[in-house]
This record gives sequence, structure tokens and C-alpha cells, in this order.
Amino acid sequence: MRHSAHDAARHERTSVPCGSSATNIRPTRTAIALLEQNELRSASARLHPHMAIIVGDVVYALRVMRRRKGFSFAVLLSTALGVGATASIFSLIDAFLLRPLPVPDTSRVVRLASLTEASPVGRFSYAEIDDIGNQAQSFAGLATSKNAIFGFARERGEQARVTIGVLVNGEFFSTLGVAPALGRALTADDDRRAGERPVVVISHGMWQREFGGRADLVGQTLRLNASEFTIVGVAPASFTGLQPFLQPALYVPHTMIREATGASRDGLTNRAERSVDVFARLKPGVGIERARDDMRRVAAEMAREHSDANRGRSAMVFSQAGFRIAEAPDNLTLSWLFFGVAALVLSIACINVANLLLSTAPARLRETAVRLAIGASRLQLLRQFLIESAVLSTAGAAAGLGIAAGCAAFIRSITIASDLPLQLDAHVDARVAVCARSRPAVRPRLGAAAGHSRHAR
Repeated sequence: MRHSAHDAARHERTSVPCGSSATNIRPTRTAIALLEQNELRSASARLHPHMAIIVGDVVYALRVMRRRKGFSFAVLLSTALGVGATASIFSLIDAFLLRPLPVPDTSRVVRLASLTEASPVGRFSYAEIDDIGNQAQSFAGLATSKNAIFGFARERGEQARVTIGVLVNGEFFSTLGVAPALGRALTADDDRRAGERPVVVISHGMWQREFGGRADLVGQTLRLNASEFTIVGVAPASFTGLQPFLQPALYVPHTMIREATGASRDGLTNRAERSVDVFARLKPGVGIERARDDMRRVAAEMAREHSDANRGRSAMVFSQAGFRIAEAPDNLTLSWLFFGVAALVLSIACINVANLLLSTAPARLRETAVRLAIGASRLQLLRQFLIESAVLSTAGAAAGLGIAAGCAAFIRSITIASDLPLQLDAHVDARVAVCARSRPAVRPRLGAAAGHSRHAR
């Protein structure tokens, strides 16, 4: 094949008369470019035979992009805007509804809900949680969480500031599989102290923000509601809490509620005071349907034993996304609306890119004819056109993800007027990238390649 290409180039150079226009010598330039492409393939073959053709085609595609700067810029801009809009909106939808919990093996962590006719996603009381822990057979552990507002000060005499944290049980960190970055996690022993030697685990953000990341922090004290708490651990940076936009600064044993907030401990025994979120980790081999049957059995048993407080109540087990949707169905509708708009923008961008690529087919007839003349098959031409489209769409998608990352950074920088640690935690991760990348990676290149292959015939 290389010999025939040299002959074709030599024949074209000798057959073009002196003074011919630039248009007439384009076949010669095309043949020379093809010779260079073959040289690259030969060089690449020394590394890996199967990579030789791909490397040559990619380099040739980059040369085509450089030669047609205006066209390439238009394709890149259309793709970048479509991907950027889609990824930005999906990152918000992901933060609201889809993002998994920041814990190991997150698919095994489920959400428990108390059911009534009036509320399909109710919370539990501490007394009910004790019954679930004693009777349920599907869970390896339970993690309870209740938001609370604290008056926080680093030391005696300092002006207290409002901050938010969570009251948790001693199994909270072990059930979720979260290991502390410093010190230890809370344990069941901390639950049993009920106010003796109060302890607290602080978030990684508070460790850096309030204590400068001191390595000797464990064993030091801080003040909550004018009570002294010993810091026993620091949560890892990857664990920012269990709610999408709320990042708690403190994790306090729920049995120390009076010392931390000044509230009574009566809620720990009052079966009707349902204000606690419950997460559970499924035992190995237990599926969510089996866990649901188990929880319905436990709820029925509680209704028989405590008919005054649990009559008419059942229980449900949700995945994390399922609970968020059940808790706020309007969020799902709004998310579909926004995602539909983003998908429409992306579809328009894909159509524009496909049309731009197809518009180059007539102009490349001369190149196609030369390549066929020197022995290229239609399959080789199709592969080359696909690679050219892939290079363009990949570059455009990368630019679009850069736009989306910038939008996400801007959203995170928005300051919410509150003393509470609220943050719109939008960011572009692998799932967002895959969602935004899938359509522009396929539609335009297939359409363009099909169009070029038709002209090649």
C-alpha cells in the first residue's frame, strides 16, 4: 500500500503543469498527507501493531482540525455548550436526588420510614428504634440521626455561636462504615453514659476551620450550651453528613441531648415523639424486599404491643433515592422538567454538529477519491471519518465538562445567609460526566460517518 501511494503522489506531481491553480494541486497535498499518515502508522507499529492504524488516523484527524480551524471551532463550541448545560443541570439533580451517601458500600445502606395514611415517610421515636434493633433480622446495624442546633464555643468565656450538628447513636459510625480521620468514633459505651463525661466527634471541616487542623486535638475540649465536651475524634473529609445540603459540624451521642442543647431527656423514652431519622445497613445476602417484609412484621408486632401509640402504623424500607423522591415528589417533577430542557439543548447541539460534519462531505470528495485510488477500502474510510468525529466530539465534551465544573464551582461559592453550615454541594463527578458525554459521543459521529461513507460510494 505504501508503494502505490508513493507512485500516486509522484504521478500527480509530474502531471500537474506549472502555473496550475491551488485547487488543482490539492490531490497532491492529499496524497502527501496520506503518505505521512502511513509513515506514522509504520512508526507506531513498532510499539503495538494494533495501535499503528489508530495512531495514524488520530494524528491525521488533528491535522484536518488544524487545517479547518473555523469549522473545528464551530463544532467544539456547539458540543461544549450542549454538554456544559446538560452536565450543569444534571449535577444539581444529582445533588438533590441521586447522589449516593458518602459511605462505603453505599448501596447496602437503606432508609427506614414509619408509615401512616397521612405520611408515607415518617420518622421514628427512640423507643421504636430500640424495638427495631431488638426484633428486626435483616440489618447488620442501625444508625440514628437527629438534627440539632448548638451554641458552640471553643473555650470558656468565648462568645457562643450558632452551629448545627446531629444527635446520633453509638452505632452511627460503625453502621455506616465511616472510620475517623483522627481519634476514635462514638461507641455504644458513649450511649450508656447519659451525660457523664460528655464527648463529641467533630467534622473534618470544623477541625480545619476552628482548630487549624491540629494533630493533638483529641482529648481537648469545646463548649456546647455552656457544657464542656471532650473531643474524641474527627470525621474524615469524605464524610459530609447524610443530607444533600446540610453539612453538620458536630456529632453528639443522643443520650447527651440535655448537656448539648438543654432539652429534656424525656424524648428518649416517649414513644410518640417521632423525630429521628433511621438508616440501616443490610446484612450480607439480604435484599431490600426481604428487609421490607421484615420491617412490616416488626411494625405489626409494635402495633400489637403498643396499640395506643402505634395503632395504624406500618414501616417501609427505601433506597436513598427512593426516600428522597417519596419525601418530596415535586422535586422529581421539577428535576424531570429541568433535565428535559437540558436534553433538548443537547439534542440541538448534536444536530448542529452532525449537520456541520455532513456539510464537509462534498468538499472532501477529492480527498476521498484519491484515497480510494491508492487502495483504501470503504471500511478504512469509514473508520477514519469516525475517528475524526470522535476526536472533535471528545474535545468538545471535555470543554463542556470544564464549563460545567466552572458552573458547579460558582454554585458552591454562593453564600447562604444563615449561621448554619448550608451549602449547595454541586460538583462534576464520573456519573455526571458519563451522563453528559454519552449522547454527543454517539449521535453526531455516526451520522457524519454515514454521510461520508455515502459520498465515498
